[in-house]
Amino acid sequence: MRTVILAAAIGLAAATPAKADMRVLQEWHGVPNGRFGWAVSELRDIDRDGVTDVITAEPFAPGGGTTWVFSGRTGRALHRFPGVAGDRQGWAVADAGDTDRDGVDDIVSGALGRAYLYSGRSGRLLHTWAGPGSGYSVSSAGDMNLDGFDDVAVGSVAAGEVDIYSGRTYGLLRRLQGAGYGSAVDTSPGILTPELIVGAQPGPAHVFAPFASFERLTLQPPAGAGSFGDFFVAGVGRVDRDLFPDYYVGDYALSWAGVYSGRDGSLIWAWPGAPGDGRGPGREAGDIDGDGRVDLVVGDYLASRVNVFSGATGRVLRTWASADPSEQLGFDAVGVGDTNRDGKPDLLLSAAAGDTVYLVSS
Repeated sequence: MRTVILAAAIGLAAATPAKADMRVLQEWHGVPNGRFGWAVSELRDIDRDGVTDVITAEPFAPGGGTTWVFSGRTGRALHRFPGVAGDRQGWAVADAGDTDRDGVDDIVSGALGRAYLYSGRSGRLLHTWAGPGSGYSVSSAGDMNLDGFDDVAVGSVAAGEVDIYSGRTYGLLRRLQGAGYGSAVDTSPGILTPELIVGAQPGPAHVFAPFASFERLTLQPPAGAGSFGDFFVAGVGRVDRDLFPDYYVGDYALSWAGVYSGRDGSLIWAWPGAPGDGRGPGREAGDIDGDGRVDLVVGDYLASRVNVFSGATGRVLRTWASADPSEQLGFDAVGVGDTNRDGKPDLLLSAAAGDTVYLVSS
């Protein structure tokens, strides 16, 4: 895996015509056809350098796939979590929160049949949850039972459920069940208690609160939905600046993305793409234009393009198009804060068909 670490060290010097219009801060490469960048996530600073770190994965790499953790500041590899035979290690990845209360956030990785929880401090395996299709989606659940430990949500489309596990005991706290449940999951701080958004592809997405005890909102898909809530649901903060954090849902089969009100579930913004663009991968970008509002980063992965949309007006703020359509830039995308300390948010953009992940200045 020297290619991964060497590419991280190259950074800006590795720029190619395929990404010449992006200011690339860090660049990582995986093994050929491993689908490096299949999933990406921000990770609260685990190496204590004041900068958000990065999780990504290559679930089709030989040996069962691999999940990686990289420094957002230097690009160096902080942890490597290999799969076992039969795994798709890194099918889904997320910051798990601080599940063991050691002051450092942990990492949860799905592997289609198992979900793994790793210590962010030491990299050791804390726990494995197994079950049919377990790990199709993963997320922190916040501290759902108010015991001081962050909890973990693990989705299984095969079982039609999302299981919420205790970060302290690893035992099951709550099971959410329904047709298609588990195609995606993410957490939001809510107003008083954490909320979960649960994908149920291709139907509505569901917002549960408090303590995931009841469904508070149902987010309706657009007409013709095909993959609504598959992989891409997210709590994205207060886009419309009311008291309620809002929610993102993408539909890459329809080529559509939208943001929904956390107050009443109504649609705030809809961004339909051209047929065949594959619009839908994405979530919060941070405040790109400095207007005090959360903006959204959305990939058109089949067109190998990424857009940033204003949360305030819905208009396009940035567009980056790859000169290499085969790399599928925009396969996944998320904001990671200001990693180079220039006062502007940065973005993590994957190009999984090209086995590449870029950390890009906005």
